[in-house]
Amino acid sequence: MNAPATADLAIELRTSTVPEGTPAPSGGRNHVRRWVLAIAKRLATLGIALIAILMALVTWDYYVTAPWTRDGRVRVQVASVAPQVSGQITELRVGDNQYVHQGDVLYVIDPFDFEVAFRSDRALLQQKAADLQVKQVQSERRQHLSAIATTPEEQQVFAGTAIQAKAAFDAVHRLEPAVFQPSRRSAGQFSPSR
Repeated sequence: MNAPATADLAIELRTSTVPEGTPAPSGGRNHVRRWVLAIAKRLATLGIALIAILMALVTWDYYVTAPWTRDGRVRVQVASVAPQVSGQITELRVGDNQYVHQGDVLYVIDPFDFEVAFRSDRALLQQKAADLQVKQVQSERRQHLSAIATTPEEQQVFAGTAIQAKAAFDAVHRLEPAVFQPSRRSAGQFSPSR
């Protein structure tokens, strides 16, 4: 019963005519509205995404760069430590976050590499000492020869080589207190210094 009345109303709306002076409804206004609405949706989504990314970055920065607890804050102090003698560490005498004083032994280095370096440097010193002795004896011998057996130029050359040998020996000998006198500390232990 209700269905035929509704169908008659639909037919009547289709067949009704618009008076001649009335303008037709415009589809352009609806098109602009839809376009503005679509752009607004996209801008709103982009804005929400940017705010979420910004919040994530701020949260990450807060928790990673300044970690905290209810009881306190974390502060790190790092000190680079390098031994005066290279080698493998055989014993570590400090623990993590342990407070150390100047002169405390931090670790023990295997003395094998130090002993090899010590012996080769000692041999170099002995070689320079022997070379100095030979050059000085040669120079003294040339100085005591007569003008017939040697020339003044040859005497100067031998005196110059003796002076060079003395300088080479002195350069190596100056290192002797630090390098050529092994002690237990330098042979394998490291302690901090300022």
